[in-house]
Amino acid sequence: MHATRLIPAALALIVLTSATADAQWRNRDPRDRGPVYGRRAPIVDIASSNGFEEGYRKGRDDGRDRDRFDVRRHGRYRSADQGYRREYGPKDVYRQAYRAGFERGYDAGYRDGRRNQGGRWRW
Repeated sequence: MHATRLIPAALALIVLTSATADAQWRNRDPRDRGPVYGRRAPIVDIASSNGFEEGYRKGRDDGRDRDRFDVRRHGRYRSADQGYRREYGPKDVYRQAYRAGFERGYDAGYRDGRRNQGGRWRW
């Protein structure tokens, strides 16, 4: 008789536990391996930083050489997988963040390169 009273309590515990796990799963960011707590996924930060650094270098060189402003002509921008590692997660998410970072870096680098043409700062 004692065991029959424990069965409904055990079932209730199982239902509550699975409902909590389901709610946590639904709140996941598909770009991340953990729950979302109002922050960006690490893959976005890594990719954006990698893209910014490379974009800045390419933009600075283009500005200094007086080349036209054209982010898309660079192979690293088009491939957008520089620095990617499989453990980061979906490659498409990485590429999107890399390109956004590359564009920001290219813009900043191009402006700096135009100011410093031939080793002289132009204001």
